[in-house]
Amino acid sequence: MIKLNKLKLAIIILMIMIIIIISIMINYLKNNNNKDIESDFAETEFEKKDIYEPNREIIQVTNKNKYFAVEEILNKYIYFIKEMKGIINFQKYDDIEIRNEGVSKLYNILDSQYLSELDIKKESLQNKIKEYTDYNLKIDKVYIFEETSTINIFFVYFAIDEEPCSVLIKTDSSNMAFSIYLDDYIKKYSYNIDMDINDININNQEISQNEDNQYKYINITDEYMVVQYFNSLKNSFKNNIQYTYNNLMEEEYRDKRFGNIDNFSKYINDNIEMLEDIKPDKYTINNYENYKEYVCIDQYGNYYIFKENAIMDYTFMLDLYTITTEKFKNTYAEANEEKRVQMNIDRFIQMINRHDYKTSYNYISQGFKDNYFRTQEEFEKYIKNNFFEYNKFEFLDFEKKRDNVYTYTIQLKDLTEESTEVKKVDIIMQLNDNMEFEMSFQI
Repeated sequence: MIKLNKLKLAIIILMIMIIIIISIMINYLKNNNNKDIESDFAETEFEKKDIYEPNREIIQVTNKNKYFAVEEILNKYIYFIKEMKGIINFQKYDDIEIRNEGVSKLYNILDSQYLSELDIKKESLQNKIKEYTDYNLKIDKVYIFEETSTINIFFVYFAIDEEPCSVLIKTDSSNMAFSIYLDDYIKKYSYNIDMDINDININNQEISQNEDNQYKYINITDEYMVVQYFNSLKNSFKNNIQYTYNNLMEEEYRDKRFGNIDNFSKYINDNIEMLEDIKPDKYTINNYENYKEYVCIDQYGNYYIFKENAIMDYTFMLDLYTITTEKFKNTYAEANEEKRVQMNIDRFIQMINRHDYKTSYNYISQGFKDNYFRTQEEFEKYIKNNFFEYNKFEFLDFEKKRDNVYTYTIQLKDLTEESTEVKKVDIIMQLNDNMEFEMSFQI
């Protein structure tokens, strides 16, 4: 009887062990199956996200890397033209080998479709491409049509020595190679940025890479873009004041700040040494729905606001006080009396640092003008003698004199640090409606 009970117990234990083993195996298989399903799903999701749908319209380039890749290609194109004309490092040589080398390089970057359809021969290139004096490149506008996820067509409008030019540039990001269609192709087939995309007959075949038609993308930072806009603006100030006034400045700002081109030209000419020397010291970026805004400060504490519609397609303003921003309005509305006086003093210092004596003179109270500054020239002389050319300031003592009239002592230092002198200025300010004010100094 005892033996039978032991046998039954052994059988029960064995069955329990079998059940446990079977359960472990089932769980193992379930887990493995689940992992396989999750893995397959993840890969499918990744593949979906990795598919890029090209933008099937002609638009201005808003991608920094693509824009500056196009600039690199154009510079290479011009370099090969110069070499074809015998120019190396700004020196011209009467050397047939140099010229032939340039012809071969230029031929290597022209698209095979372009060469075939227009029956372009290598030996005809020398006479086909004109010779320029300085070969100065200035890009006007760059548009893009994404033929496929890897093949892009760029409509590029630029000038060489101020003579308008245009080309089509085809890029193949799978091989990092490019090819060019010249202006005669554009004219023959009426290529333009308003054309129907169904009329674009440039093939989407890959471009074979050779030693001359390679390009690359570089990581273009916001800081790099700020420097580019500063350099572009400096060149515009120096070389084309009328174009800068009519085309680059925000229209409302232009009319309110300068009124006419003569005032703008005078400002540029009076401050040309400073304007040619400007470089960005600080900047911030505001992103809006249709444009990007760079708010920059130079080494003299002056503001520059660039409104970027597309890469290197911008308008600008030279200060934050001519047109009051919504942020300033909201801050001013919520500020107490002392803060409002501070904000107005900051605006005034911006004006004199910008050498905007016309605007700053308008904020001087009439009685103070009658006693001390009957002309803007007298006011300008006073500012130059009692302030620094570029000022940084600190608020010291604030006092309310009577309703809406206050005094504020500020401490001035030379922003350029060329002088170690410290000056104290007592400002008397009356706050008026609509964020207006009038002020004087204790003399």
